[in-house]
Amino acid sequence: MLLSMKIKNFRSFKEMVNISFQMPENTKIDVARRFEINTKQGNIRVLKNAFIFGGNASGKSNIFKAFLFFSGMILQPTMSDVQGLPVDTFARNQENTRFEIKFIKNNSVYIYTLEYKKTEIVFEKLTKDDVVVIERKGQDFITMPDLLSDTRFLKTIRPTTTALFFAQSNNDAISKEAFSWFYDVRYGNKENLALKIKEDNDFKEKILYALKFADFNVVDIEIEEVLRPSRGLNIKQVNEEIQSVEPVTEFPKILQVFLVHENQGNKYKIHLNNESLGTIQYFNFIMAVFNAQHKHEHLILSDEFGQSLHKKLAESIVNLLNSDNNHIQFIGITHNSEMMNLLKKHQIYFVEKNNAGESEIFKLSDFEEDKTRKDANYSKKYENELYGASQVVNEAGLLALLGENNA
Repeated sequence: MLLSMKIKNFRSFKEMVNISFQMPENTKIDVARRFEINTKQGNIRVLKNAFIFGGNASGKSNIFKAFLFFSGMILQPTMSDVQGLPVDTFARNQENTRFEIKFIKNNSVYIYTLEYKKTEIVFEKLTKDDVVVIERKGQDFITMPDLLSDTRFLKTIRPTTTALFFAQSNNDAISKEAFSWFYDVRYGNKENLALKIKEDNDFKEKILYALKFADFNVVDIEIEEVLRPSRGLNIKQVNEEIQSVEPVTEFPKILQVFLVHENQGNKYKIHLNNESLGTIQYFNFIMAVFNAQHKHEHLILSDEFGQSLHKKLAESIVNLLNSDNNHIQFIGITHNSEMMNLLKKHQIYFVEKNNAGESEIFKLSDFEEDKTRKDANYSKKYENELYGASQVVNEAGLLALLGENNA
């Protein structure tokens, strides 16, 4: 469960911005639109879903990219210091980049902070329920898990390797739990879901009904095991000396999803990856929703939500997300302003650039009450530029240019 994310000096975000989905206790919002999670720090209210709006080139997609960038640094460490850390700073300046994520995993509140430049990690900190697990300034490791605090271990951590990755790879339980949160959000568990469709007929039937209810012509789902060859080396060793090296082919099994369609009594199947983008997006979404029943751990981040979906289907998904029986957290980035009218003001976020070209984040709930009352048409007010963060187009200028071009 994502509580908040801070970004500084990444792409269009120069100064520190904070996008928070945690709600104060006195905030009034429907129970169906929020989770209330009992943690060691007390009950925490967090939005079930939120949508981020803004014009083209406003920087809203950079929130999604920041998470991918950040999680990639944690999950895929550099191979050597020569490689350096990936940087994508505002206007290519030389200042440090800083990320911070606050999340809930197994009813504990984690905060992970990372500040770095291309050549080294400048600062790193992991806390669990306000207890410091890892703290580091450069190569000075102030706090580390007890089993890894020996200087002989610490000397093996390179300046461009996160202490979190090092700790989890050495089986520190808390670090592994935090690491797994990033892994689950980044990569999900599509392979496990495919296996569940294959082995759990009730789960499969729910997915099929969900496809039929959304007017997809899908009559069955087939899961096939496919052998994917990979080249390896079989090293024969006798008396600790390599006598020969022989190539061998290994065949790990992977699961592939096929959707079965019917036309005039004839059935045919199509690999999921060859379906339309809208079908793929809806199928993956509906699998996650039904798999997450009675759980509050699953998070889906979606850039350009609704781009490949029919308007009615996109609206139905939003209504599903706002229902009592939804147990996933969903953060969507979209251009479709009509979705605003399906949301409460606390679920609506905006991104726009200031005069210096820096992206800024603000919420609809930040505005005065007369602009956000319950009966307000948020979409219409947004399109009339009452909230800002909209697309400003000089259509007359474009038409004039076209006229000059044809003169």
